[in-house]
Amino acid sequence: MTVPWDLAILDEAHRLRNVYKEAKIAVAIRSALETAPKMLLTATPLQNSLSELYGLVSFIDDSAFGDSRTFARKYSRAGEDGDRFEELKSRLEPLCHRTLRRQVVEYVSYTERRPLTQEFSPSEEEQVLYDLVSEYLRREELAALPYAQRALITLVLRKLLASSTFAIAGALDTMVRRLTKELREGEALLEAEAATVTESVHDGGDQDLAEALVEEQLDGALSADDLEELSEPEPAPVPPTRAQLAFIAAEISELEAFRDLAQLITENAKGEALLTALRTAFDRAATLGSSRKAVIFTESRRTQDYLIRLLSENGYEGRIVRFSGTNNDPAASDIYREWRQRHAGSDRVTGSRAVDIRAALADEFRTSAEIMIATEAAAEGTTSSSARSSSTTTCRGTRSVSSSASAAATATGRRTTCSSSTSSTATTRPTSASTSCSQRSSASSRAYSERATRCWERSRVAWTSSGASARFTSAAARARR
Repeated sequence: MTVPWDLAILDEAHRLRNVYKEAKIAVAIRSALETAPKMLLTATPLQNSLSELYGLVSFIDDSAFGDSRTFARKYSRAGEDGDRFEELKSRLEPLCHRTLRRQVVEYVSYTERRPLTQEFSPSEEEQVLYDLVSEYLRREELAALPYAQRALITLVLRKLLASSTFAIAGALDTMVRRLTKELREGEALLEAEAATVTESVHDGGDQDLAEALVEEQLDGALSADDLEELSEPEPAPVPPTRAQLAFIAAEISELEAFRDLAQLITENAKGEALLTALRTAFDRAATLGSSRKAVIFTESRRTQDYLIRLLSENGYEGRIVRFSGTNNDPAASDIYREWRQRHAGSDRVTGSRAVDIRAALADEFRTSAEIMIATEAAAEGTTSSSARSSSTTTCRGTRSVSSSASAAATATGRRTTCSSSTSSTATTRPTSASTSCSQRSSASSRAYSERATRCWERSRVAWTSSGASARFTSAAARARR
């Protein structure tokens, strides 16, 4: 039964942008609110294409622009056609209202930021791994990344590669396990000489792999609609040939080599730089009379594990709280249990564990912990507001957007940026010839190189047997350069 809402206000409304593509979640919400007046709030009505704006408008009024093809045909080049651009603005005016930051400074006291950059370089081992995986992802044909899911899986792997070696090692292991299973199924089918293939090396596993990588490795970085949008049916399966199975076996061998290399790297230069960034930000916060607080954002739960270990071993043990989309780790459960006992009988306890545990972890950070290590799940709602209510340091693992906290350190792909709420802005950077924060002994480096060479040799042999030696040799030469 539809609830007769007087008004429905939907924050983070960009997540509804695929309603015109019949995305399940967006369609379900639109159906539930069909007769209600709606207000959509978003800071990013456009992310990738103009069609996303069409999607948001159609959520409010699906007759405003007609069908999606008509809209695309008429306005896809509006930026190059002044008349079309003005027409689009005019038609959007009754439906869309844009508020700029400068228009509300009279009413909102924004935190002033001052960025301080802690630059660093990846270690030699990290750079080798990055180059190898990047080269792999650029190939035209990959058994592990079928066409229908390649864009999504590549996006996920890029995020993990930028997050930490621990994150990408887990993803590579997932890919090895799934591709190995598909190889065994293909070999069984071939040996049985099945005339009709009900399962093949590419049957039904593509979306499963994408979802597995998101569920196992990332936390809140991709929405269900993102998965749905990129999920397309694969062509009808065909029986695998011996050559195809050899190709898959060779790729498994190479993915295992990448995974082994990633597992050999026990420290990440970015993590070491984070320690320096935290000290810098905390010192600056002390001079400003601000609280000693830090929020570290990362998209990978494995990177969360690494950072908790790293910080605990460097003087922050017992002062860290973890926040993720599930919040089912033992420490979070203990904090939640104590919070419920403390607020029993009050209206702070809603009865929803998902809601209450967020509030419990936010309270723990506000009152006791110095550092919150959070995934994207903490970037919205109660937790974000709680973080902003105190003077904080914000560190991001793979994205360059920092929060409005008053003292922030942002760790982007290969650098760490610190922001503080002082009256002026200054950025300090070391020279470009900065050395890696992660130092290894020459013996350790030699051991790594020897292991890497063995992994390469194993992959080289496998690819030679599959007839792909020329391409592999070329890739190896480019990666080594």
